[in-house]
Amino acid sequence: MTSGQQHTLMALDDDELIEICVGSDRHDPAPFEVLVRRYEPVVHRVCLRILGSHSDADDVSQNVFLRVFRYLPAFERRSTFKTWLITIARNECFTFISKQKNAGLGDVDYATIGDSEFSASNEHLLEDQVGAGDMLAKTLASLSLRDREILTLRFVAELGLEEIATALDLSLSAAKMRLYRAVERFTETSDELSNT
Repeated sequence: MTSGQQHTLMALDDDELIEICVGSDRHDPAPFEVLVRRYEPVVHRVCLRILGSHSDADDVSQNVFLRVFRYLPAFERRSTFKTWLITIARNECFTFISKQKNAGLGDVDYATIGDSEFSASNEHLLEDQVGAGDMLAKTLASLSLRDREILTLRFVAELGLEEIATALDLSLSAAKMRLYRAVERFTETSDELSNT
């Protein structure tokens, strides 16, 4: 891809890129490469926070984009592309976890993920409850997968409540309540860990 073509494609919004990807130029990889570059960091962070392992997050992120490429023509635009993409990432993570458990490989040590892996732009949202060092990773590691999931969708993927509701197939009020309770448990757990 030439720098001029890349600049032109980067200026397009997601819907315009998708139209090119599924249109008559489907064999041109450039538009899809732009989508990957645009969303790979957030997909990787979501996978990392759910899975707890850099190598697993790398593998699952790659699978996510392979799946997106395959099913992009079927994307019905009932939600934003980002919501659809994060939903695929979430599902791929849970498929991976299920396969790991079926293979008898057990759970991952989530406390080994450093704070730097959390979205730098959103870290301030939980900063008051977390403090310094590895407290964020330790706090998240102490939460249930269900709580880690919704906190990741909100603070790492930066999804709004309606997008979270869509991704988790919940009503808006159920998504609000689940996020509220997860933030409460995060705060309580963080306070407990700070006092030990």
